[in-house]
Amino acid sequence: MYIKRHIEDVLTSAIKEKGALCVTGARQVGKSTVLKTLFTGHKELTLDEGRLLRIALEQPEEFFVQFEPPVFIDEIQYALSLFPYIKIYIDKTGEKGAFLLSGSQRYEMMQGVTESLAGRINLIDLYGLSMREILGDDFKDEFMPTKEFLDKRNPKPIKYNEIWENIWRGFFPEIVSQDINFTLPAPQGQPSGLPVSSGLWIRFYSSYVRTYLDRDVSKLGQVGNLLQFEKFMVSVAARTGQLLNIADVAKDTGISQQTAEKWLSVLIASNIVYVLKPYHNNVLKRSIKTPKIYFLDTGLAGYLIGWDNAQVLQNGAMS
Repeated sequence: MYIKRHIEDVLTSAIKEKGALCVTGARQVGKSTVLKTLFTGHKELTLDEGRLLRIALEQPEEFFVQFEPPVFIDEIQYALSLFPYIKIYIDKTGEKGAFLLSGSQRYEMMQGVTESLAGRINLIDLYGLSMREILGDDFKDEFMPTKEFLDKRNPKPIKYNEIWENIWRGFFPEIVSQDINFTLPAPQGQPSGLPVSSGLWIRFYSSYVRTYLDRDVSKLGQVGNLLQFEKFMVSVAARTGQLLNIADVAKDTGISQQTAEKWLSVLIASNIVYVLKPYHNNVLKRSIKTPKIYFLDTGLAGYLIGWDNAQVLQNGAMS
């Protein structure tokens, strides 16, 4: 089940502007799906596949001889050695939209972009589904805190309990698109109408965490103990939406503050968390004030913390 994304218009416009278009975002937010849906004329190549990755790493100069553009290369962060050859092709042909790229490690790719593709690539972030996308709402105006915007917005009504169900479930397309019944009759002792825990929800996020640790975190080479890193993720998730005290996170995890800062950069680089810098008119004061930390998917945060259902979240201290 494909859910229409509001970013589609941006992508179809951006691909006409430069030689390459790269969409970044966390695993399973729908990068590959939206690109394959919009741009069917590009050959799909994924560097998760061992043979292709070997060619890209060992014979990058031959890669685009075997796989002539237009091409869509998924997980491009695994083979930054291809970037100089993408530059050569774009400079030689001047072709727009010859390369579609996607990756889950934007910061890791930026060095290659800066060195090879500056001025030749559009970089666009993709996040999980918005409520407008989930509800099939075509309203696309950017939010403005004005009465005129709210009058024009006229959102579809949503029940109060459904807000907590959505927060608990999360916003990854795969789990949203599943026809999961979150309003089954409540078990004895629970109020009726509230969702019950879903085995699929647990399996999805358990698999997500394992894949993220094994395929993303381990390849960054900055984490030696994956079990301790998972504990670090739990500690950060427990602080989502709150002021970030990295010393407290380090203490909870049993690591040094320096290691905690390095691991936090891994979560940021892989689009798992967002650090919100405080606003202040004085730049120097802003730089020393405490930022806030946010998990970019509430369902993932809930799984790590142990919210078994929406009722636990709704009635808990973090609500």
